[in-house]
Amino acid sequence: MFFEKKLFWLGLGLLAVIGAGGITIFFMEALKPFIPNYIQGIGSFSGTFLGVVAGVVVTYAVQNIKEIRDSKQRVKNFVLELELNEEKIKDWLDQITNYRNSVNGDCLDTFHDYFKLSSFLYAAADKLYLTGELYSLLSNEQMKQIQPIYSEMSVGWEQALNNDITNKKNVFIELKNNDDMDTWHTHVKPEIINHVNFLEEKFKGHLNIIKAVKASLADSLK
Repeated sequence: MFFEKKLFWLGLGLLAVIGAGGITIFFMEALKPFIPNYIQGIGSFSGTFLGVVAGVVVTYAVQNIKEIRDSKQRVKNFVLELELNEEKIKDWLDQITNYRNSVNGDCLDTFHDYFKLSSFLYAAADKLYLTGELYSLLSNEQMKQIQPIYSEMSVGWEQALNNDITNKKNVFIELKNNDDMDTWHTHVKPEIINHVNFLEEKFKGHLNIIKAVKASLADSLK
């Protein structure tokens, strides 16, 4: 609907210019026997002028149609990118489940998953952001919701998350080697479970936001 409105008004303007030129030429030709020569000259000039204007409008229309098609393709690319990122988040949620199971099973030392957050795709979103189209496609609330996701899916947050998990594993291994599992069960384990819950809630929230944005973009592509 977003793109069809643009095409409608563009086509309407083009038809108006061409129609005005055609009507002018038609009446000038029909009334030619009754119009003095100097007025006929003015009419010829007007017809030529309208022809030039129509040519400019046609060129402008062609350029705009191309831009509308390019814009629609950029939105399609963004939707595809969101779908791929959606799958990545689902995979990370599976890894979080594995993380939780290794903590609950008192075998955190066997957990070796790595959260590759920097693999999150953003090229298509970046193009829409640079052209300003993203602000037309998404509401202010959606912009507020989606920006933190792209900020977090970075090398920095990836390193911070994985280093934190490694530190927690090292604490578990040390307690296990020192035969101090009471400390693990009473203090360390509950703290890690809280962290797992936090991660799960965060990634589920990101997933829901992406699904909502994808659904709203579907209307633009109709």
